[in-house]
Amino acid sequence: MSMSAILTVAGMYDYRDDVFDELVLPVPPANAEAIGLSAGQLLAAWTIDRADFIQFLCLKTMGMSLAIPDAEFLKKAVGVWSRAHIHEWQLLFNTQFYKFNPLWNKDGKITETGQDARTGSGSSTNTGESQGGNTSTTYTHGYNDGSQTHEDDGLQWTHSGKEKGTVYSDTTNTINSEIADNLSYNHTTTEQGNIGVTKSTELIDDYRKTALFSIEEYITDEFCKHFCLMLW
Repeated sequence: MSMSAILTVAGMYDYRDDVFDELVLPVPPANAEAIGLSAGQLLAAWTIDRADFIQFLCLKTMGMSLAIPDAEFLKKAVGVWSRAHIHEWQLLFNTQFYKFNPLWNKDGKITETGQDARTGSGSSTNTGESQGGNTSTTYTHGYNDGSQTHEDDGLQWTHSGKEKGTVYSDTTNTINSEIADNLSYNHTTTEQGNIGVTKSTELIDDYRKTALFSIEEYITDEFCKHFCLMLW
């Protein structure tokens, strides 16, 4: 094969089909939640087919010449170049898997949390004194030495024989109180839709630009800048 035949990417690949063996391409993210998707939303069909990408690269560079038409150099250089940019490509590729509503410009949640507390203390003392001086003579069970006991409004009365009874009441009550109320709250509000700052037609235009993005096209354009003579 003549030198002129391997000046293009397609010619070089035909001459040495291993020149892209070290090329690293992005893959669909393994963790859907890492890019905001729920499980099952990733499309396996979106995996970049290596053979198809190489064919597309050859087609895209059909009218260009390689800057350095050396197979061994190209093989190593493509590997170094792709490994240096794989993180960038992977992030760009991930954006093709996001699920969103193109007519919304707000989609989020606002969570408010807080705590209300109330504390206090109190004390009250009630003191009362009463004296009864009524005297009565009681025969218990018909016997002078008999006795009986009964309760009357919390006071205990004891009657014995013919004795006179006098009752004193001295009562002190103290009440101590403490109040400690804690109320925690957690409130989440979901806000979605078009909040009115952008026309729906403008959102549609932006979505069309997003839909036109191709990771294959992007990587191919970068390849041309690095390895081809940008002359037609």
